Amino acid sequence: MTQLLLIAAFALYLTGESGILYAQDFTHCYVHPDTPVNALFRIYEDDDFINIRGKGTDDAYTNGTRLNYFYMPRKRPDWFVDNAIPRAGDSSVDVDGGRKYIPIFRLEMTLPSDEKIHMRFARILLTFLAAVSAPAFARAQANWELKKDQDGIKVYSRAADNSHFDELKVEMTLTATLSSLAALILDIDNYHNWSFNTEKAYVLKRVGPADLYFYTLIHSPWPASDRDLPVHLEISQDAGTKSMSVRSTCISDLIPPKKDVVRVPLSIEQWTVNPLPDGRIRIEYYLKLDPGAGAPAWLINLFSVKGPFETFSHLRQQIRQPPYRDALLPFIKN
Repeated sequence: MTQLLLIAAFALYLTGESGILYAQDFTHCYVHPDTPVNALFRIYEDDDFINIRGKGTDDAYTNGTRLNYFYMPRKRPDWFVDNAIPRAGDSSVDVDGGRKYIPIFRLEMTLPSDEKIHMRFARILLTFLAAVSAPAFARAQANWELKKDQDGIKVYSRAADNSHFDELKVEMTLTATLSSLAALILDIDNYHNWSFNTEKAYVLKRVGPADLYFYTLIHSPWPASDRDLPVHLEISQDAGTKSMSVRSTCISDLIPPKKDVVRVPLSIEQWTVNPLPDGRIRIEYYLKLDPGAGAPAWLINLFSVKGPFETFSHLRQQIRQPPYRDALLPFIKN
C-alpha cells in the first residue's frame, strides 16, 4: 500500500503543475496468490491516434507516454466489499476450485506527447525512483541492533532485505559440551519443554544420526491460528576447528496441511557453536521467519524478541539434565 500512496502522490504532483495529465481510477482484477511478483511499474509509448475529444487529437487519454502501476497484496483482503464482487463469467475456467484469488490494484496515467513535459517528467521520475529505492537499500544494509541483554543472553534484530519480518540473532555462552547441545537438539520429542510455544513435535523420518525430518506444532495466542511446519534438521562439524553447525529448514510441502492450522511458509534456523577452552560453548543462533497467513509484520516484529529469549532460557535449564549433560555422541568431537 505504501507503493500506491507514493505513486498517487507523484501523479497529483504532476497534474497539479502541468494541468494536462490524466489519471484513471483504481481498478482491480484477480490473480492466483502464487504469483511471485506483487508490484510492477511500467512506462511505454502509446500512439494509437484514437480520437476521443475531437479536433483530430488524442491528448486526453491514449496518445503519449503511458504509465501503469500494478500492485498485488500478498494476502487477499477479507473485506465485505471485496467478497461481494462477482466471479468471472461462465466462459471462465476455475483452476483452483473456488475464488482463491486476490486483487490487483492499478493506477494508470498518460503523459501527453510534449517534449518539454517529457524532459520535466524525466527529471521528476529520476527523483521519485531514487526516493522509492532508498528505503529498500537502507533496509538491505541494516545492521544488527541489540534488543535485549539479560542473564547472559543477547537478542538482536535487523530488517530483512526481502521480507517485512525482522531477522533475529541470539548470542550466549553455556557451561556444556557440543555433544550435550547436539543431544538436546536431536531429542525432538522434548522440544515442548524448551522451544517457545511448541505444543508438540515428533520425528517424521531419520536419514542418519544427525540428519532427520520432524514435524512441530506451534501454539499461537487467540485470536491467531496455531502454526505448524515440517523441518529438515542437519548437524555437522568442522573436523579442524570442531565448530558445530545446526541447520533447520522448513519444508512446507513435505506433508499435507492440517485443518485449522496455518502452515509456516518460511523458517530458516542456523546455529554456529564453538567450543571454548574453559569447558564452555559459545552459541550464535540466526532465525529468518515468515509465519504466514498475512500475519501483521509490525506486530510480529514488536514481540519477536520474546520467543528467542525464552527458548534459550529454557534450553540452559534443560541442558543441565542428565540425559544431555552426560551425553557422548560418536559423530561429535568435544
